[in-house]
Amino acid sequence: MLGLLLTAITFRVTSNASFIAHSIACNNIFASIFYDTVIEERGAGIAAEEVVSRARFEDEDNNRRIDDLLYNLLIFLAMKGYVIADVTVTDSEMYADYASKAGSIIKKYGGKVIIWASKAKKESINIIEGDWNPTFFGVIQFKSVEKAKEWYNSPEYTEIIDLRFKSASTNLTIVAGV
Repeated sequence: MLGLLLTAITFRVTSNASFIAHSIACNNIFASIFYDTVIEERGAGIAAEEVVSRARFEDEDNNRRIDDLLYNLLIFLAMKGYVIADVTVTDSEMYADYASKAGSIIKKYGGKVIIWASKAKKESINIIEGDWNPTFFGVIQFKSVEKAKEWYNSPEYTEIIDLRFKSASTNLTIVAGV
């Protein structure tokens, strides 16, 4: 996506067709390297500033539009993936077996449990509207939505998912967020 945007910028700067074709390939490589290094190491805000400072034109109106496009694109690329789980346990023993195995798989795929609340712990789940009544509520953070999906579809997780299906009623979603 970043490669396409940078290619569009390149197209406005030059009319040399061979240069444009070369820049498409380079920009795709750049986008991959940029995402892997700059965004993950320094954060989206700094990454956006670095790219924006390199994509300048004489025309200030174009500069403002490019600033906005690049910044929004980089924020999008830097969004993390969150798995949100609403779990009602029906078989505590089997669910405990599942949970003991799931933790290491989550960690293997770069996931980090940032919220895990249990109804058994007083005040950890406070329903303020509706008839929602989870036994557990969890949020797991991954580097991206793609990483969260990679975890969910991994061979290791697929191997234990039946334990969860048989021991709990679960609502699970993956969302993008900052």
